[in-house]
Amino acid sequence: METNNLLAPLFFVLIGLMGGAILKFGLKKMPLPYTVGLFAFGLLIGTFDRIGWLESIPILKSSIDFAGNANPDMILYIFLPILIFDAAYELDVHIFRKTLTNATILSVPGVIIAMLLTAALMIGIGTFAPSYEGWNWTFALMFGALISATDPVAVVALLKELGTSKRFSTLVDAESMLNDGTGIVLFMLFFGAYTATGVSDSPVADFIMVVAGGALVGTLLAYLCIQFITNVNGDEMLQNSVMILSAYMTFVIAQNYLEVSGVIALVGFGLTVSYMGRLRLKPQVNKFMRQFWELAAHIANTLIFIIVGVVIALKVDFSWMDLLILICVYAGINIIRILIITIFYPIMKRSGYGLSVRESTILSWEGLRGALGLTMALMVSYTFSIPEPIRRQVLFLTAGIVTLTLTINGGWAIIKCKTMNEHVDGGSKH
Repeated sequence: METNNLLAPLFFVLIGLMGGAILKFGLKKMPLPYTVGLFAFGLLIGTFDRIGWLESIPILKSSIDFAGNANPDMILYIFLPILIFDAAYELDVHIFRKTLTNATILSVPGVIIAMLLTAALMIGIGTFAPSYEGWNWTFALMFGALISATDPVAVVALLKELGTSKRFSTLVDAESMLNDGTGIVLFMLFFGAYTATGVSDSPVADFIMVVAGGALVGTLLAYLCIQFITNVNGDEMLQNSVMILSAYMTFVIAQNYLEVSGVIALVGFGLTVSYMGRLRLKPQVNKFMRQFWELAAHIANTLIFIIVGVVIALKVDFSWMDLLILICVYAGINIIRILIITIFYPIMKRSGYGLSVRESTILSWEGLRGALGLTMALMVSYTFSIPEPIRRQVLFLTAGIVTLTLTINGGWAIIKCKTMNEHVDGGSKH
């Protein structure tokens, strides 16, 4: 049994990659997104473990238990640097600059408004549902903050399948990465009331510090990285190793030691390396970097969505009333998302490249939630100073929203974008 525990992480990786390869092949001609298939696979094997069907296969059970009980922070520290840096590195800096205004609108005032409206929705639900009467404004705002920001992990993974125009995919990508800073600051503002950190006296200053500090750290570390790799121009293996190491160091230093946004730091790092570093590197180095990060991002996406499915299957408990509340909350956050896009559409259609009605429709429905939201919900579930019913309900609602947005919203976005691309292709042929 001890050997099984030691081999559990490796065996889970093998199961995940094998399952991912089968799904990738099987879903080629189906409209179901690859990430949704992975998520469903994780739910399935997690459910098998929970009901005891894997007891006769100890190594398989140990591997699933390892994934379901893994520290969510550890998961993000391993996978998030790969996914965010890969997305930022592939962003076109010039397009990013022109979409920055619209991305900022959605990721700052958009998330704040969504948090307030979601909190009001939860207070309203607590008025009519006896099991949710323990929700106060602190709990409601905390939940509104963690569920309102779209998840960069989920969105970046979906964008790789959509094939939309570069300017639109850059807008969606930039929003999902930038609103991480907003979401985490707002979440910690209310979550801090139940932890040793306490409540911040200056949330606006905290937000500026987290976002601006992250961007500054990422840019400075990228500059140092570029200076180093250009001085070892003849050693391609060393250049690539330094780039990979620097991406992880950027996230760890920013997130863990300087307490600024690791995601924003990686965005700044990736954009700076892409803008300044590519021209200084040999073509074969750039080619290797592109291929390596594409493979690394594929492996990370495959494993993290399976892990999210396993965590939900093993840890979430609910009643029929919870299911009814989940449907109400899911409908509510989608209506709120549509309302926010509608409010800011007059500004967004005139900013940068603008925004068409068709694109705004897709933008209204691509608000996926995933690993980051679930990580914050797990933080709540592990905080025993929060009442047990609130902890259970926050985890269930977050897990349910992750499930529904990945499957329904993600599947709809895939079909809609493919239809839009077919119209474009058809028009060009004529």
